[in-house]
Amino acid sequence: MFPNDDSSLFPNQFVNARLLLDIKQGVTVVPSAAVQRGPKGTFVYVVNEAEQTVSVRAVTVGVAQGEEAAIDTGLTSGEVVVVDGTEKLREGSKVELRPAAGAVPASQEAPAPGGEGAHEGSGRGPVAAVHRPACGDGPDDDRHSSGGALAYRQLPVSALPQVDYPTIQVMTFYPGAGPDVMTSSITAPLERQFGQMPGLNQMTSTSSGGSSVVTLQFSLDIDLDVAEQEVQAAMNAAATFLPRDLPAPPVYSKVNPADAPILTLALTSATLPLPQVRDFAETRFAQKISQLSGVGLVSISGGQRPAVRIQANPRALAAYGLTLEDLRTVVAAANVNQAKGGFDGPRRASIINATDQLFAGKDYKALIVAYRNGAPVRLSEVAEVIDDVENTKQAAWMNETPAVIVNIQRQPGTNVIEVVDRVKRLLPQLQGTLPSSVQVSVLTDRTTSIRATVRDVQFELVLAVALSSW
Repeated sequence: MFPNDDSSLFPNQFVNARLLLDIKQGVTVVPSAAVQRGPKGTFVYVVNEAEQTVSVRAVTVGVAQGEEAAIDTGLTSGEVVVVDGTEKLREGSKVELRPAAGAVPASQEAPAPGGEGAHEGSGRGPVAAVHRPACGDGPDDDRHSSGGALAYRQLPVSALPQVDYPTIQVMTFYPGAGPDVMTSSITAPLERQFGQMPGLNQMTSTSSGGSSVVTLQFSLDIDLDVAEQEVQAAMNAAATFLPRDLPAPPVYSKVNPADAPILTLALTSATLPLPQVRDFAETRFAQKISQLSGVGLVSISGGQRPAVRIQANPRALAAYGLTLEDLRTVVAAANVNQAKGGFDGPRRASIINATDQLFAGKDYKALIVAYRNGAPVRLSEVAEVIDDVENTKQAAWMNETPAVIVNIQRQPGTNVIEVVDRVKRLLPQLQGTLPSSVQVSVLTDRTTSIRATVRDVQFELVLAVALSSW
């Protein structure tokens, strides 16, 4: 503050002022390079000038500023400290005293630098005593081991040295469609939109009966989250070109299909049917695992999904003058879950909540396909309706026991051991949500060999440290 402060006296100017707070008496000042820090605290190397050896001295640093540090405790006036070559010293190392021009031992009666006690015009000379080791002794303190331990924790862990390209896999399911229909109606529209994305290096697709798989590989300088947003935008743009009766929109996963699963689990039951076990795996098991950090994709195989199969009788259809298209139209119209409307009254409004979906074969048998001679023709008269599974050619076993297989793949760039550990910690909780008759077993664990390799590396590192210290 200035008396009669008037900003007009200093137009467009800044005034630097330094406030004198206090002056400490009897403070030992040393160069900041002499102060060492490690897990055991702050210390300096003090020189025994008679024997030309060093010893470790614990100190307490008060205030440090620039190239000087004030020592509150642990150092007395006249002692010589090392400021150069400290990385080669240990307790009892021999040194050669080589003071710089004008260097003097650590002094007292000097104001503490910086913060409290800082002032200008102290008139101090240089206070550095430089000593270079005369021998090549190695370090024996914990400062270097702490740095090595920190670097060790940052080491990546993987089965093989690899480069993780940002890869996204897009899958679309259209039951009943052949490979040619999947290619023209689903794969081609998606590829046209995906081909416009910047940073796309490679795009491969596979169209088979009822499914389409498009694999997108981006350049290394593209972040995986950014690529995910681009894929989502392209899928939204392609939605208008896809079939209207597509049961579910395309889904994507941030995983490289070339990567092997890091963990494979098997769900078995001696009493429950496999379709029900699969339902537990999809609703209570796979969803929770997919939420874990580092998990890229959880896929399920085996244990067919329940379905109703309608096997038409061509002779019966021809007798009633019906076709397969008539049968398909009736079944599709009777199994649509959509808005029905509501009732609005002067005092109350209600929504019509009628469920049109049919889940069992007995519900389909009573459907009326047409009327002939004033009598209804029901579905059971022209077709055989049975409760079965979606794909009768799909199955999986654990040894000789039918099972539902859950394959877990990691996201690119994640630590495979950490991801597997997260899944295994969650397994007891997931087992508690399943019926007691459902058992969860680990079939394959890709980290078994990786953990063994890591243990070998750890042993080699410890052995190398021990031999170099010895």
